[in-house]
Amino acid sequence: MRGGQSFDLLNLYTVGGSVTGLAGSGLVLKMGTQTAAISANGAYAFANGLATNTGYTVTVQTQPTNPPQTCAVSNASGTVGTAHVINVAVNCVTNAYTVSGAASPPEGGSVTCPADPVTHGQTAQCGVSVNPGYTLSG
Repeated sequence: MRGGQSFDLLNLYTVGGSVTGLAGSGLVLKMGTQTAAISANGAYAFANGLATNTGYTVTVQTQPTNPPQTCAVSNASGTVGTAHVINVAVNCVTNAYTVSGAASPPEGGSVTCPADPVTHGQTAQCGVSVNPGYTLSG
């Protein structure tokens, strides 16, 4: 017993869970000094187990690229009990971007782009109309 807490040093329990939505590469999760490189959707666990009554926090150390994604961790923190932790969920979504444009000067015409965000790697076509007396450049 140390500091009023008891530790089961014979049994170590892993911390992990599942990853969903991963389409990119380079996702790295961190827990304390441990890291886990994740390359696919599905179950994962950090390699080194923790003793009972040990606190943990899982974070995203490196977000995926190709395509760029943002991953969020739920059930990220807790205390290890007497079983493996399997409920730390990581959900990834592909970043989307808003495309917009404007005519300069405004009376020279108009630019119309899709209303919905464009997912990385996809294309968007914007329509351009030029008013009489103006020219298109650029």
